[in-house]
Amino acid sequence: MRARASTGQAPREPVPVDAPVPLRLRFGQFELDEANMRLLDAGLPVPMQPKVFAVLCALLRQPGQLVRKDTLLDAVWGHRHVSESVLKTTVSFVRTALGDDAAQPRYVETVHRHGYRFIGDVAADRAVPPFAAAGARQAATGGVAQAALPALVGRAEPLARLHAAWQRASAGQRQLVWIEGDPGIGKSTLIDRFAAEIGEANCARGQCVEQFGIGEPYLPLLEALESLARRRPEVVPLMRQAAPTWLVQMPWLVAEADRGALQGELAGAGAERMLREFAELLERVTRALPLLLVTEDLHWSDRGTLRLMDYLARRRGPLRLLWLGSFRLAQVIAEEHPLQRLRQELRLHRLSDEMMLEAFAESDVAKVVDSRWPGQTVPEGFVRALHRHTDGLPLFVVNVLDGLRGGPLASPGDDGAVALADAALASDADLPLPVPDSLAGAIEGQLTKLPGAAREVLQAASVCGMEFRAGLVAAVLQRDAGEVGDVCNTLVHRQLWLRDAGVATLADGTLDAKYSFRHAVYKHVFRQRLATAERIQWHRRAARALEAGRARGLPATSAEIASHHALGREYPEAVRHYTAAAEAALRRYAPPEALQLTDQALTLLHQVAEGPERLELELALTATRGTAFGVQEGVAAPPTIAAFQRVTELCDLLPPAPQRALLLNSVGWGRFTTCDYDGALALAERVRAVGEQFGDGVLSVFGCNLAGVTLANMGRFIEGRDVIRRGLEACEREAARLAEAPLYVDAQASMWANIAVPLAQLGLVDQARDMARRAAERAARVPQPMARLVGHWIVGMLGVRFDDVEAADAAARGLEDLVATTTIQQAQGPALWFRGWVEVQRGRPAEGHALVRRGYALYEEVKTYAGCTEVLSYATEALLMQSLWDEAEATLDEAQVLVDRFEERLWVTELLLQRARVAAGRGDAAGERRHVLEALAEARRAAAPGAGLKAAVALASLGDASAADRETLREAYAQVTEGLDIPVCARARALLDKGTGEQV
Repeated sequence: MRARASTGQAPREPVPVDAPVPLRLRFGQFELDEANMRLLDAGLPVPMQPKVFAVLCALLRQPGQLVRKDTLLDAVWGHRHVSESVLKTTVSFVRTALGDDAAQPRYVETVHRHGYRFIGDVAADRAVPPFAAAGARQAATGGVAQAALPALVGRAEPLARLHAAWQRASAGQRQLVWIEGDPGIGKSTLIDRFAAEIGEANCARGQCVEQFGIGEPYLPLLEALESLARRRPEVVPLMRQAAPTWLVQMPWLVAEADRGALQGELAGAGAERMLREFAELLERVTRALPLLLVTEDLHWSDRGTLRLMDYLARRRGPLRLLWLGSFRLAQVIAEEHPLQRLRQELRLHRLSDEMMLEAFAESDVAKVVDSRWPGQTVPEGFVRALHRHTDGLPLFVVNVLDGLRGGPLASPGDDGAVALADAALASDADLPLPVPDSLAGAIEGQLTKLPGAAREVLQAASVCGMEFRAGLVAAVLQRDAGEVGDVCNTLVHRQLWLRDAGVATLADGTLDAKYSFRHAVYKHVFRQRLATAERIQWHRRAARALEAGRARGLPATSAEIASHHALGREYPEAVRHYTAAAEAALRRYAPPEALQLTDQALTLLHQVAEGPERLELELALTATRGTAFGVQEGVAAPPTIAAFQRVTELCDLLPPAPQRALLLNSVGWGRFTTCDYDGALALAERVRAVGEQFGDGVLSVFGCNLAGVTLANMGRFIEGRDVIRRGLEACEREAARLAEAPLYVDAQASMWANIAVPLAQLGLVDQARDMARRAAERAARVPQPMARLVGHWIVGMLGVRFDDVEAADAAARGLEDLVATTTIQQAQGPALWFRGWVEVQRGRPAEGHALVRRGYALYEEVKTYAGCTEVLSYATEALLMQSLWDEAEATLDEAQVLVDRFEERLWVTELLLQRARVAAGRGDAAGERRHVLEALAEARRAAAPGAGLKAAVALASLGDASAADRETLREAYAQVTEGLDIPVCARARALLDKGTGEQV
C-alpha cells in the first residue's frame, strides 16, 4: 500500500470555477446525474457518500480506460494525506452501490497494483468524454478541435497524463510536469498537440535559448507573459497592479507616458519581490481561466527561472496552473545543470511529475508509414529497416519518409518499397535509406567541401557522442590527439559543425579539449554515413579507450562504456558494465536509475552464448536488480522475491565462491523479512561455510549478522546475542575490507542495532542502550540512508521496551525525515507505528491506533512480516487504553496467527500480558492470572530475564497476589543487573517495598 506522504503544505481545496462539464449518463439499469449528485437504480435513488459518488464519476469520465490509483486519489482527495486502503474501501462501496462483484465484475474492474477500469456500456443524454471540459473551452476560445488534429503516434499515454494533470490544475491543484527526452524525440510535438486541445487562450509559452556566459534572467517567462498579454488584454492591467517588476521589463506593453513613473516606483526592487509578484499575478490571471505555462528546453534555462519554478511548486494554497517544462535529461546530467538538483528535490517531495519520452518502437514506425501512405501495404522488412536506420527517433523517421516522397513510396503501384523491404530482409547491414533533404541538403553540400581528414574526425566524433574529448576521438582513429584537436579547432573557428565545450582536466594535470556538435542532426548525419562494420569497430575502440582512461583516472561512467560495447556488439562486456553502472546507482541510492540500467542489460543478455559466462553475468545482474527492487519496493515485494529466487537457482548451478555467497546473503535477508526464518538460517550457514572454505572473514560477518537477528526474532535470545558477538569480533578484524565493500547497510551499524534487541530481552538494558547509541551514531556518520533507517529503528524499539516516550518520539521524527528526504519505502511503516505508539502514550489512543494500523498495512501489503507481531501489540495497547476489549482481543488473535505461522516468538511474552489485561477488563480474574503465568513461562523458556521481570511485575500486581507471587517477583528482579532506572524496575521495587515494608 502506498501512503500519500505529506508535502508539508496545507490541503488544497478544489476550486469550482470552470469545473468539468457534469456527467449525465446511463449504464445498465442505472442513471447518473452528476450535477445533482444523484444515482438512480431503475428509477429509485441509491444512497452514496460524496467521496464514493466522486470516485464513480471519475471512473465514468474514462469508460473502458485504466484510471490509475494516483489519478483517483488526486481527483477525489486532492493532496490530502490519504492511503490507498481508503481508495480500496471506497471502490468497494461503489461496487456495493452497483451490486457489482469484484471477482466477476460487470462495472468496475480492478487492474492489480495499478488502478481501476469502468467496463460497463455507457450511454449518455449528455455523455462527456474524458476531457470534455477542455473541448468545451476549445470551442469558446477558438482553439483547434481535437477531431481536426492528426493522429499522434506513440504518445497516447503521456497525452492522457497531461490531460489528467490539466484536470487537476483546473480544479485548483497546481501542477508541475517535466517532459524529458533526447533532441528530435517529439517533446515539442506532444506539447503542441496538448496546447491545441485545451485552447490557445489557456496557454502561455516561452523558449529557453542557448546562451554564452550569464543568460538573461527569466527570459522564457518574459516571453510567455508577453504572448499571454497579447492574446488576453486584461493581463497588462493585472501586471500593472500585481507584478510591476515584470511589466517594467516589457516597456513596449506600457504607454510611453507611464514608463518613467513605473520605473521610478520600482527603484531598488529585488529578486524576492519578483517571486512574490509572479505568484500573485498567476493567482489573479487564473481566476478566469486555468493556465498552461510552457517553458521549453530548460537545459538552457537561467537560474532565476528555476528558482521561480521551485518557489511556485512549494507555495501553499490553490492555483489553477499547469507548468509544463521540457528538457534533455542527458544534457542536464552531463553538464551538472542546477535543473537536475531541482527536479530531484521536487520529485522527492512529490511536488512534480515526470514523463520520459522514448524513441518509437517498430509498431509506432509502422503507424507513421501507414499515415504517410494510407492503403498501401508496406512489408515489415522496410519498417524494420527504417526503424534501424533512424533508431526510432521521431524527427528522423518523419523526415526520412518525407525525403522519400516522390521516390519509391510515392505511388501504390511503384515497386520501390518492395525493393527496399527485400533489401532490408536480405541483409543485417544498414539499409542505405536517404538522408532527407529537409534536414541535410545543406549539410551534404558542405560535406563535399570538407577535407577527408575533417570528415573522418567528424564521423569518429559522432560515434563518441554529442559531446566528446579530442583525446577519445584520437584513440578511436588511432591518430595523434593534437592533430585531431587542430581539426576540431578549425571547424569551431569557422562555426561549422562543432562548438567549443571547454576542457577536461586529466589525472596527470594535463588538459584535453572538449567539443560538441552544434545540433544532434549533424551528429546523426555523420554517424549514418559510416559503414556498419566501421561503426562497430570504432565503438569497440571507444569502449577500450574509455576503460583504459578510467584506469588512469579519467572520467568515464560504466553506462557510457557499456553503451559503446553494446553498439560494438560486444555483449558480455556491455552486460558487465551496465551491471556495474546499476551498482553505482544503488550506491548513490537511486534505485529507479539502477532498474533502468538493468533493463538495458537484460535486453542484451540473450545475445550472450549459453555457458558459464552467461550464468555469471545473469547472476550479477539479477542480484543487483533484486537489490534495487528491494530498496524501492521492499524486500518482500514480488519482483524482489522473484529476482532473489533466480539468484539462488544460479548459485546452485555454479561452484561456490565468496562473491556468490555475498549474493546469497542478500537473498537471506529477503527470507528473513518475509519471516522464512528457517530459510534465512540455512542461507546464513551457507554463507558462513563458504567463508570458512575460502578464509573470507567478511562472509563470517554477514553470516553471523543474519543468523543472529533471525535467532532473536525466533525467541532464541542467548543464541542470537552470542552469534552477533562473534560477528562483531570478525567485523573488527575485517574493518578495512568492509570499508571498501559496496554495502547498502553498514555492517557494524547493523550488528550493533541487531544485538540490542536480544540484550534488551535478556535484561541487559545498559548494554542494549550502548549498542543502540553506537548504531545511531555510526549511521549518522556513514552516507547510507539504510543505515540511518536501522539506527532510528532500534532507538524506537528500545523506546517502546523501556517505556521511553521521548526516545520513541525522536526515532519517529528521524524516520519521518527519512521518508521526506529519501525514496526508502521501508521507512514509512516504522515512522507511522512509532509515531502511533507515542500518540497512545500521550493520551491520544484513537489517533495512535490509526497510525499504527496504517504502518502495519504498508508492510502487510508487501508481505513484510518480520517483527509485525510486535507492531500489532502497539495497536492492541491503543485499544486497551480505550477499554475496547473485543477489538483488542481480535488484534491479539491476529498477532497469534503470525506467531503460529512463522514461529516468531520475539514478543510473545508481551502479547500474553496484554491478553491478561483484556481478561482483567472483562472482570475475568482467573483468565488474567492464567495469561500472566503463561507469559512468565514463555519468558523462562526463552531465558529472558528482561521479559520475565515484566511478567513477574504483572503477577505481583494481581488483586489476589500471594506471598509466593511476590517471591517470584523478587527472584526475577534479582536477575536484572542493569537498567534499574527504567519504569518496570521502579514498579517492581514499589511492589516489593509494599509487600515487605522495607526499601528494595
